[in-house]
Amino acid sequence: MAARPRHPRPPQKTLPGHVREQAEFLDAQLPPRLQEAQAGKRPAAFVDASPLVFGTSLCCLWSFARLLVRAASGRRRCNVPGAWDAVTRRLTAGTNPTVVNTQTMGELLGRLASQGRSGPITVALANARYRGNAPVQALALALGVEFLYLPPYSANLNLIERLWRLVKREALYGR
Repeated sequence: MAARPRHPRPPQKTLPGHVREQAEFLDAQLPPRLQEAQAGKRPAAFVDASPLVFGTSLCCLWSFARLLVRAASGRRRCNVPGAWDAVTRRLTAGTNPTVVNTQTMGELLGRLASQGRSGPITVALANARYRGNAPVQALALALGVEFLYLPPYSANLNLIERLWRLVKREALYGR
């Protein structure tokens, strides 16, 4: 049996290509919006959701005698969609035990808009499918929210990613 011909994949960006794209974003798109936020003309927030998984994990236990430690069975997921304000450093978040989707993104945008801030709201976020679909775009337009999409593979530019890393390290990784 002959092997099926493989179609070549489109060329992926190289590391220098990603670095160049992030540098262009940092030079041209992000600073003007952050300067407006610091001047009080518009709020700016970084948005992402973190799936926090609560499960039992025995880190380290030393004992001379065998000891059975009772623990909850299974794992429980708690998705936390959140927005980190770049100027006030205030977190706006919700929780969801199932999935993060169009509805939860709409709820988060509603929470951001209901905080009574002046001017349009700039929301910096990654380009996930549930964030860029037509219902979310329409709601954002109605609420006065401007999406600023981060370049691909640039979690280092999203400030809320740092908060999620801290939460996971300090609260979830049983130390």
